[in-house]
Order: sequence, then structure tokens, then C-alpha cells
Amino acid sequence: MGAGVPDIVKKAHQKDAFTNTKLIELEKCMIDPLYFIRTYVKIQHPTKGEVPFEPFPYQETMIQTCAEYSRCIFLTGRQQGKTFTSNTIIRYNNTKVKIKNLIKLTFKGKIINFLENILLQLVK
Repeated sequence: MGAGVPDIVKKAHQKDAFTNTKLIELEKCMIDPLYFIRTYVKIQHPTKGEVPFEPFPYQETMIQTCAEYSRCIFLTGRQQGKTFTSNTIIRYNNTKVKIKNLIKLTFKGKIINFLENILLQLVK
């Protein structure tokens, strides 16, 4: 990894020591996705640089809905800060990568990724 850039993805079979503080923090993140987002997610602003992500109220509602229900469909407009697929490009270690390249997809995940790609082609 690059100098000064934290390695945020744990390698397979890599040992990690969890202190009580880390375990409590992990539990908070697992219970409340909005806590995780407000605490750890950063976005790149064109003039301010890296800033904490503060979701709008409608984004909070969508996040909470997804956390509470396993199957959700939202009827919304475009470009409202809610698009996320495994093909979403993020910056990782100063490189643009697709999210799916950072995680190992299960068979179910691969099917969902395939369907997402079909849907994205239909809306273009």
C-alpha cells in the first residue's frame, strides 16, 4: 500500500487484535449504519477536498429502510446521491476501482451483479 495510506481491507487469514474499544465500535457500526456513515465515510468535495459524508434526510430514510428490510424498491429521481452497485467506482489507495473488485462476491452476489448490469444497460 502507498506511504501514509491506511490499509483498509484486511487480507485473507490475516490476524487482527480486537480490543474491547474496537469491539464496541464494531458493534455500534453493525447496529446503526448511519453511525458508521457519519463516523467513517468521507466524500471528495471539488473545492473542500475530503469531507465527512452527512446524508440528507431522505438519504437517512433510505438507509434505515434498507437496514430494516431485506427487499426494498425506491421510486426516486436520478442524481440524488443514492446510486450504489457493485460497479460503482470509488477511490482506493489513490486509484479508481470498482467496489466489486474489493470484495469477493458470493454466487448470489454475482447473480445480483449480472442483473444490475442488465438493468443499467436498459436505462442508458
